[in-house]
Amino acid sequence: MKCGSYLFVRSGHTILVLSVAASILVKKTEIRDGFASGSPTLVSQSAVFCLLVLASLFMYFVTCLTDPGYVQVTKQRYDDSDEDEHSQMLNSEEKAIAHRKCGFCGIEQPLRARHCEECDRCVRKFDHHCPWLDTCVGENNHRYFVIFLCLMAAVITWALFVVWHSFVECRLWSDWFWTNIIFIINLLILVPGGFACWCLLGMHTYIAAVNQTTWEIVSRGRITYLSKLADDVNPFHEGYIRNCYSFLLTSGKRRWERVYAKVIPLKRSEEEEAIV
Repeated sequence: MKCGSYLFVRSGHTILVLSVAASILVKKTEIRDGFASGSPTLVSQSAVFCLLVLASLFMYFVTCLTDPGYVQVTKQRYDDSDEDEHSQMLNSEEKAIAHRKCGFCGIEQPLRARHCEECDRCVRKFDHHCPWLDTCVGENNHRYFVIFLCLMAAVITWALFVVWHSFVECRLWSDWFWTNIIFIINLLILVPGGFACWCLLGMHTYIAAVNQTTWEIVSRGRITYLSKLADDVNPFHEGYIRNCYSFLLTSGKRRWERVYAKVIPLKRSEEEEAIV
């Protein structure tokens, strides 16, 4: 990863967000009028908008600067939070799962890991490499990425509402254009940005709920541990509530081999029934 690359991307995002927010505060808008009104309610609403902007920037950098889950050469420490009474059985099943050796790093990849050519590292529970963050989204920072999307979607939607209601009416089209040029530029930024943000938020909310990754959905037929399963089988689905809890609140490295191994006895029993 080149230093100049991520400095350009991240400073560009910061400047873009702050420029739109500053224009809303400087131009005659509901946000500026709220601060000038003296009304505690209106001032509070305007302050919340500013706090949301700052919170979105904070989560952006938390996502960027958090290790996405780079696989170390040393032995990994797993989160063994699953039931102890089943550990011995699952450990024996785990041995039957073939692990892929990375052709770039030369290490045995944990299940759900993938090598990122942009970062030149293997990433645990790899989702995708995000050009807007200039880093990977993986096991450690995926939840922060979704929180960032939530905050950004709220900021963009609110900003769109404010900008749309701030246009000044003029008799001549040329006067209207130059009077509202800042708002027009804001719309050109906010509309495509909001569309992309809401689409990503919807997609990653679904991904979190079903415990999958973008890579697994897009490249299922080329992934060794998924290609041999039926299309409707998701070996990592532990129930919607547990999936969301694990995604948002569980820290540490999950032993996905253990979760995956739970579908092997089911698969074998189905094959035996088919033979009978």
